Amino acid sequence: MKMLLSIVCGTFSSLRRGPVFLPVLFFGALISLFASLASSWGVAEFRKILFDVGSFGFHIAGNIVAMVWAAQTLAVARQDGTLEIQLASPVPRPLWITGRFLGLALAIIVLGCSMLAIWQASLLVTGFGWMTGAELAAFTLQGVGWLVVASMGLFFASFCGLVTTLFSSIAVFLAGLLTELVAETILSEGGAILAKIFQWFKTFWNLQHFNRTPTFLEAHGSEYFLSGLAYGGFLIAFFLTAASLIFSRREAVF
Repeated sequence: MKMLLSIVCGTFSSLRRGPVFLPVLFFGALISLFASLASSWGVAEFRKILFDVGSFGFHIAGNIVAMVWAAQTLAVARQDGTLEIQLASPVPRPLWITGRFLGLALAIIVLGCSMLAIWQASLLVTGFGWMTGAELAAFTLQGVGWLVVASMGLFFASFCGLVTTLFSSIAVFLAGLLTELVAETILSEGGAILAKIFQWFKTFWNLQHFNRTPTFLEAHGSEYFLSGLAYGGFLIAFFLTAASLIFSRREAVF
């Protein structure tokens, strides 16, 4: 337990003190400012525009940070010798991967909560009070999506270098965003066999599940929100298990 806690704290500290954390917070403040300005162009739908602009910015920023941090957390450990030192302790490789992911997840959660606090402040300043339950649920699902993308990036980092990990993560991330759209398009055009293939793929890998509007969540009730949490937990467990198995059977440094 002490070993795991040490790895978690070390990973979190290195990411929090790195060159990404504060600039992303500043970016979050700029998103909130831009959303406030954009919403003033359509007073009748102020809150909807405010959420749409802010949500899009947070979605892009959070997922990019998750992929970059996931790639860095193993690449940097290999380069500075931390990986060899900690594995020589000895630390079981699955435990080391788990600790790295938990530290990464903690950094993402702290970053997300900080950006959410900035967003809430912008709502209070513009006179729209506190976030609704549906808006908070939508941002929570986005945060779960960030953790899923981070676990996917860590999976690639377990057997790839930094550049390959980033390239693979971006490709699979984009595939996850487009799967639902492609499946619906093929289904509407009548390609039965191909539609079934994409429907199955969408069932497993559909990042749009975490990118829903408050209106959508209100219409589908708490069942959709809970299913999103369960779906995210399943994907995280899958990628983390796969990363642990692969990392346990490969050279630590390559």
